[in-house]
Amino acid sequence: VTALKINEWIIRRRGKYMVVPLRERSLEIFGDEKYLDSRGRDGALFTGRLPLSVIGTRRVEHPLAYRPADADGLPVLLVENHHTFWSLGEWNESAKMYSAVVYGNGKTICASGLALAEVMRERGAVTAEYFGDLDPEGVDIPLLFNQRNTQQVTPCISLYERLLAIGRRRDGVSATDFHVARAEKWLPTLSGEIAALWGKGNWIPQEGLGLEQLFNYEF
Repeated sequence: VTALKINEWIIRRRGKYMVVPLRERSLEIFGDEKYLDSRGRDGALFTGRLPLSVIGTRRVEHPLAYRPADADGLPVLLVENHHTFWSLGEWNESAKMYSAVVYGNGKTICASGLALAEVMRERGAVTAEYFGDLDPEGVDIPLLFNQRNTQQVTPCISLYERLLAIGRRRDGVSATDFHVARAEKWLPTLSGEIAALWGKGNWIPQEGLGLEQLFNYEF
């Protein structure tokens, strides 16, 4: 039934259509805006045999919250937690190191590659950097993002370095060799310090580099 209705739509439209959000096209073809939600994967239907572009549609992700600065064309900075997102956004208003500071909302960002690309397009950014907690999960999030998305992120080394230097340690980490290997992949130049940190059972929340610390440090 799905294939038949799509074929009828293609014949009826004869290539005359715009590329619209998935639910708009789903409503038009099937009378149900959510019909295609679970039937597409990696930008295609029928296990990859029919690209969404064939029916003039695309997947649209939930928009990402971001704070722009008067610095069009510079990289965007993706931040794991919302309090640090606010502080970095406030600091960047005057520092103007990034065209925007973007709220990643923990692991949620891993399913938001298209939304990040849209923010970058709006801000004229070519690259995206990431900053998160220095614990195994915080290190793993950007690596998972890069595994799952075409748009890639790179670590903001200057922020991680400063966090390691001044951030308040907390206990409660139990890191394995796997976690240390992930740290080596994400932050190779800092992985020795991170492994030593985790070896003591400690980690550093990114909130340790707060608004006061940002304004008192020369980048």
